[in-house]
Amino acid sequence: MLEVFPKRPELDGALKKRVVKLRERYGWGPNKIAGHLSHKGFTIDHNQAYHLICEAGLNHPITQPRKTWAPSVSKENIATVSGRLILSSAATIGG
Repeated sequence: MLEVFPKRPELDGALKKRVVKLRERYGWGPNKIAGHLSHKGFTIDHNQAYHLICEAGLNHPITQPRKTWAPSVSKENIATVSGRLILSSAATIGG
């Protein structure tokens, strides 16, 4: 016979409101919300935070690829840029 594991205790309404409030105010994800609340003394799992965010309709899946911090650079351009930086700083130091 299969063992039945107890479910986690139900979260109180105040904690649910805090999760939704943090998502709305700061746009934080479930991991950051759970970490923040754990530092404040609350016990909540990131999965619970995720489900609360989804229930509130605040889950916004990524539809486009994330932007990178810089345009892609080929190896040839990196060598040229590095060479210029080295030459310009050496000229300044020596000159």
